[in-house]
Amino acid sequence: MGIKNSFLKCIWLIFIVCSVAKAANLKLTDADSPIGERGLVYKDRPVFLVGSGSFWLLNDPYYYNEDGTTNLEHLRAHLDKYKPLDTAGKALGVIRVSAFGVPVRYAGVDLAKRRYPVARVSGAGKAVDGGDKFDCTVIDELFFEHALTVAREADKLGIVLGIILWDEIPLETEGTHRWPDNPFRPVNNINAFGLSGSDGLPEFYEKTADNLREVQDTIIEKFCDVFKEEPNVFFFISNEYTGNAAWRDRQIETINRKNQENNSGLLHVTMTWGIGESAVSDGVAPSTLVQGLSWRGDGRPSIAQRDNSKANGRQTFWQRFMGGAASAGTRDSYNGDTPPATTFNDQAKEDQQLRRFVNSILSSLDRMKPLRFVFPNDWVCRGSKGAEYVAYSTGGGTLDVDLSSEEGE
Repeated sequence: MGIKNSFLKCIWLIFIVCSVAKAANLKLTDADSPIGERGLVYKDRPVFLVGSGSFWLLNDPYYYNEDGTTNLEHLRAHLDKYKPLDTAGKALGVIRVSAFGVPVRYAGVDLAKRRYPVARVSGAGKAVDGGDKFDCTVIDELFFEHALTVAREADKLGIVLGIILWDEIPLETEGTHRWPDNPFRPVNNINAFGLSGSDGLPEFYEKTADNLREVQDTIIEKFCDVFKEEPNVFFFISNEYTGNAAWRDRQIETINRKNQENNSGLLHVTMTWGIGESAVSDGVAPSTLVQGLSWRGDGRPSIAQRDNSKANGRQTFWQRFMGGAASAGTRDSYNGDTPPATTFNDQAKEDQQLRRFVNSILSSLDRMKPLRFVFPNDWVCRGSKGAEYVAYSTGGGTLDVDLSSEEGE
């Protein structure tokens, strides 16, 4: 049994809008790309993504009107803080949002009005947040209309949207309102998935009975269909993932199949806990750690999330750019009792300063590709083999260089 569609007219409208034009999606460069191996191309130009998390943007009632449509005033006020100052530059803004995000709590918020990919149903009792229980086999079409609006409003400002399909944090018991408020927790839905009432891990990844896998598949298929032609969107299959390879591979296979059906180039990645990076989800996992950076097994760049263990800003950018990553994130914590769109001024300024810095130096380094073996492992390097090399270490200092295996004089 798959997920039932509750608002067929809304689906048709989304389909018409999405079918107007086929756009060039955000994509990875090939290893032999003439623009080098920075990793990402957007609308036929190389880019480096710089930005922050806005995990609640798809769920928080602050960004919805009472009728479930998008509150454009509130949404635009939030996005405006993260837009690149120069959309023609090579550093684009990026924000991460979560499909099943942990709720942000602030004065006056009505948690019962949060929206998720799955719909609430009336007459079946109440969830722990005070709202109607969920039927996880029914799609919330208003959620997806809102998510599509977020993507298109972001694209107008040169902002790339990374959507976390399955966030592990809301499956955890640690922290208030994580698993307790999750729509898949038994007391919050009318479905008999057989999951534990006290913890969503590891059962959410491992349970194969009671239709859970099919429901997960159908939710991913819905995301693929809605965003198949949105050029500024990519998917994180997971966030801080600690599950098994079989579950991850099933998500990969589902997205790849839908991409083929939809003739879509949606980029999708997975995140691994403890590395602070993500591997492109063609099955190649990070293999070597260099200053906390994950190298893919085939040497191609990775898309990076924020790194809690290191300072933000230029140091993080240098480390990731020189090491071959395709993005750098800054802090995204929320502490306050006011709506999220009215906060984060310091974070937004930090993002803008970093994008200015990136745009000022990227062009001169375009010709230099990440090199893995020229310098010791506590340094990262870019260069043109046999011609010029630039190395960086967060610790500074001096180093000995062995170019005996390199071509040139």
